[in-house]
Amino acid sequence: MECPIWQPYLATHLFKFSLLNSSLIKEFEGISFNRPDNNGEHKTYNVSALYLLSRATIETFLLLNYLYFNYKDESQGIFRYFLYEWSGLKTRQNYIATHPDSIAKKASEKTTIDDLENGIKLNTYFLSLPDYKRKNIINSGRAKEISWKEIVSESGLEQNSHFSNWEFYSNYAHCEQIEAMQLKELFQSPQKINDNVYHTLNCTIIYEAILILNLKNKYKQFEEIYDAQSLPLKTKIDFWAKIGIEFKIPS
Repeated sequence: MECPIWQPYLATHLFKFSLLNSSLIKEFEGISFNRPDNNGEHKTYNVSALYLLSRATIETFLLLNYLYFNYKDESQGIFRYFLYEWSGLKTRQNYIATHPDSIAKKASEKTTIDDLENGIKLNTYFLSLPDYKRKNIINSGRAKEISWKEIVSESGLEQNSHFSNWEFYSNYAHCEQIEAMQLKELFQSPQKINDNVYHTLNCTIIYEAILILNLKNKYKQFEEIYDAQSLPLKTKIDFWAKIGIEFKIPS
């Protein structure tokens, strides 16, 4: 597929998103079990796994938007990619290397880091930023120009609903006490589990639909694939994307 040379990880990020969604599909099927008190068959869900996967899906979806769709011009797009790669390689320099190949790789990546930093400092978009922002970006070594919350807004999503989803799922990523409190309450109410799983499923479909439309609008190859689909399928995709952009999803 033809895409700008500064977008080498597009296929990687899309494959990651697809794998996360494949795992979510399995979790949405639920887990069947027999209760010893009535010997009846019941179904529940691995809520912790479901929420961890959902959080990863949201972050991958937002990163795809941030790197490949939301930039205002090529200068900003290149800047965002350089910053993303520069921060990642700088972080990897902190890892201990013992194998000769790893040691050599770390040494060679130091040159790449310097080249990327020079590219950032000479970038037209970067130079258009206020001096305090430029200093903060370089000194912090962060991977993104803006926060997750700002990317949600930049992507056109209803901010309170979708960012709240990310914050809620983050409780399960960090194993905080609030996770135990929520799980205890959920496991005592099967209907609440079903409601929460249904909400997560709706959001998953929304992110898939918006991503498909973004790809269709940005890359000709995806537009051709999209146009070849049936009208009912395209109508569903358009409907779910519109729900995500124009309406607040109750949490």
